Amino acid sequence: MEACLRLGMFPLMSEQFPTSAEDSIADCLSLVAQADVFIGVYGYRYGFKPKGSEQSLLELEYNEAKARNIPVLIFMMDKDHPLRFDDVDMDRVTAEKLGAFKTRVASQQVVSYFKSPSDLRTQVIAALISLRENFRSTEERVSEAIPRTRQLLRVFVASPSDVREERQTMPRVVKSLNRTLGPIKNTVVELWKWEDDAMPSVGEPQSLIDPELDKADAVVVIFWNRFGLETSTGETGTEREVLRAFKRWNEEKRPQILMYFCQRPAVLNKEELLQRVKVLEFRDQVSSLALTIDYEAISEFEWRVRDDLFLTLATFCAEC
Repeated sequence: MEACLRLGMFPLMSEQFPTSAEDSIADCLSLVAQADVFIGVYGYRYGFKPKGSEQSLLELEYNEAKARNIPVLIFMMDKDHPLRFDDVDMDRVTAEKLGAFKTRVASQQVVSYFKSPSDLRTQVIAALISLRENFRSTEERVSEAIPRTRQLLRVFVASPSDVREERQTMPRVVKSLNRTLGPIKNTVVELWKWEDDAMPSVGEPQSLIDPELDKADAVVVIFWNRFGLETSTGETGTEREVLRAFKRWNEEKRPQILMYFCQRPAVLNKEELLQRVKVLEFRDQVSSLALTIDYEAISEFEWRVRDDLFLTLATFCAEC
């Protein structure tokens, strides 16, 4: 991933896109179908073998790339890598399948061998630069022929007031996305937080916020111990925003809802304990509708939400 990002290329990596065991073959092969270049990194595991398949996803992906006749770059662990074959627990049949696969791959094209993660990164960068130089003239002709329109992706932040520090990290997160995802996908990521972006106006504050929520491509929801103050509807502002976002998702498949729950220790009074109970009850209510992530430190929240938004918004870009 680091090698690709350094060169302004967007990496499609199957382990970072949620999939079920039943859908794993179709989902992984669909990523290969979108790729312009296939990079295989092979160590001492044969990989997950879906039910009903004689081959692992690792081998199925490689086969698909070869069938598409796209450039294939293969990197295998060198014998001097700190991780050795004997360090990996594997049955005889699986080991034989891995050996046969790696022998077949090595017979079909050039294979590079890496001795460490940093060595791998260096080799991938060098290989991609060489590949890009070969296609540079073609890329320039395509770029001149097809004007590119910048895409705007909106991120909305919903939370009660006790996660102010987490909210303050969001401008840095969006700035990072615009430095990485922006050039790769010709995209601008826009952040909306009510404390920074809401216009002074007459009316219930929540009714002024909802139109911005309805334009969002991703909604970041953050809870700790507070559930928030009730509005005229009987719901808290954050609760209303989350439920409204879920309703729109069911109708339009947008926005993607990313929910984070802080688990930092805290000393709570009686009123705060009642608020905490409401947070836990709400989590139980929505846990079947969205993936929820626990975190403790502010720094952990920041890198988690940055990585999650990168993948979420990049997926939206690929669909547009």
